[in-house]
This record gives sequence, C-alpha cells and structure tokens, in this order.
Amino acid sequence: MAFTLFADTRAALARDSLHGLSVGDALGSQFFVPGRRPADLAAGRLPPTPWQWTDDTEMACSVVAELTGAGEIDRDRLALAFAHRCEPYRGYGTGAVTILRLIRTGTPWPALVPGHPTLAVAGLVQPDSGIFTLSHWQTVL
Repeated sequence: MAFTLFADTRAALARDSLHGLSVGDALGSQFFVPGRRPADLAAGRLPPTPWQWTDDTEMACSVVAELTGAGEIDRDRLALAFAHRCEPYRGYGTGAVTILRLIRTGTPWPALVPGHPTLAVAGLVQPDSGIFTLSHWQTVL
C-alpha cells in the first residue's frame, strides 16, 4: 500500500531521527574514552555528561538542513555545508578535514573527491520518496 507524507511530516521525521542519531552518536563516542566499558552501559551506568557528538551527527545536521530548507539535496550546497560545519575535534579523519578545508577555501569538490563517494545517512526516513531509508545508502556527492 502506497502512502504520501507531506513535506512538514517528512521534516519532522527527519528532525526526530536526527535527535535519536545525535544521542546515540554522543553516547557511543564516550566508549572511545579510556576506562569506559560497554559493560557499564549494559549494567545501566551511563558515562558522565556532557557527551559530544561526532562528525556523523554534524554531517547529518547538514543533510537535514538541506532537505528541510530546499526540499532536496543539492550536491554543491551540501558539500559547502559539510565544509563550513566541519569541526575537526568531532572526529573527522585527516583526509576529510583536508578535503573539507579545501572546499571551504574555494576548491570545487568534484576535483577533490574522485569517484564521487557514497554517503550513508542512517535514520533519515522518507518512505514515500525512496530518497533515504534506514538501511539505504544514497549517493549524494
């Protein structure tokens, strides 16, 4: 059975998904800190706050902003948004930091990204559009 979700409903679902992603990302990042053990979490002991989210959430924020602002993904705008939002302390790899810095300073992203990589966006669900699903990988760059 097919159904249609209106733009405001899709935007609300994307924001809800982003909230869940950010909490899971921030909690998960705490287990890269020496002395933290997943067994503590399983026993109901949460790490002390504040929890910092990582590059995954930062980039997902750009995707949600693009989808809710423009209603679609424009690869050039998204690449610029990734570049402008990049905060290296959030866990970006060295190569990503370098590429995003070059994009931010004016280098066209296609010249820097051979093969146009695939971006996984977990948690952004737009069931009626087929653009993003929980387990679907969509090429946006």
